[in-house]
Amino acid sequence: MNERTSSTRLSSVWRPTVLEMLVNPRRFFSKPSLLRQGWGHSIAKTLGTLGGAVVLVLMVLSWQGGLSQWSLFDATMLRLESSWSSFWGWVGAIALTIGWALTAAMERLYHWNCESHSKRFVDYLSAVAVARWASLLFSIPVLIVMLGSTLMFREPADFLSLGRHLFGLVSIAWVLMVWLSYFGAKVAFQVTSLKAVVLLFIGPAQWGWLGVFMGYQLQDQHVLRPNLQSAAAYKDDAMSFRYPANWSVSKHTDGRVVIDTGDRENVLYLEPIDDRDDGQSWLNGTVESLKAGRDAECDQIDADVLRPFVEGQRCATRQGRRVTEIDLRLLVGKKHKLSVSKVVTRRNKAKLEPGFHLIEQTLE
Repeated sequence: MNERTSSTRLSSVWRPTVLEMLVNPRRFFSKPSLLRQGWGHSIAKTLGTLGGAVVLVLMVLSWQGGLSQWSLFDATMLRLESSWSSFWGWVGAIALTIGWALTAAMERLYHWNCESHSKRFVDYLSAVAVARWASLLFSIPVLIVMLGSTLMFREPADFLSLGRHLFGLVSIAWVLMVWLSYFGAKVAFQVTSLKAVVLLFIGPAQWGWLGVFMGYQLQDQHVLRPNLQSAAAYKDDAMSFRYPANWSVSKHTDGRVVIDTGDRENVLYLEPIDDRDDGQSWLNGTVESLKAGRDAECDQIDADVLRPFVEGQRCATRQGRRVTEIDLRLLVGKKHKLSVSKVVTRRNKAKLEPGFHLIEQTLE
């Protein structure tokens, strides 16, 4: 008899569904069983904390440039970008530490706001119940996408190439959660003041603001770690080479070939030249232009590093904290004569170098 009673009580807590919360939120938030504490609310808090931790890790991974002097940070970022096990390990660690504490703080803020602007008494457990149910609208889509991406993508860096699409998904889920957290408080606790709208926008969102910040960071496309296991081949009348299969190659009408790594600030340009004198003129002119227009610092590339190229200059430009290296080289062979411009941000150099090396060593 006691087991049946206990089972009935637990099922009454979990009976409201996320689908009902979307279809008929007024009915959902008016159920007394929704405000009772139980295992369902613990699950909701856990999922919300994990969703927030995922967003935090993605936000950090979306940072570009300016941190190359922090070798420990860069090494950690490279592990996160190249390994799903490292990614989920960090998600779990953050969820168990910062995430759990921040979620608890946000829940207290949400309760204080509801109680301050409600027409009746609002107990802490009831306010937390509404906040946790609303947070599921943010955490569930994020977790589903990330679990699916773990199976679909070889590593997190490839997933980050989704860029704006990821930003759109997070933003939609975040807006739904914020609206439901306010609507739920309005139905359950009769919260109506304008000030409450502003604070409810902050409190129950918990980690939502991180999603918005992450989205702005993701407006730029991200470089793709070169997939060397399945290299592709390119060939035309002027040149041929092999390149990572997950990078793209395009040819302009002037004969210039552009290898795209997924980010316009990290590219490789290949252009035919008539002879070495023509290439030398291009090299000197480009160096002078970089020095004059972008205050670049340029040095001759050492001969042992230069092979198979005959001459080259390495220039570095700085914009704020972002440092970009530009390698200018000449390839003069029996069959083909080319000028090669490699543009790479120092933050991404270690990640992209194996792909550039493959192209340069197979270039003919």
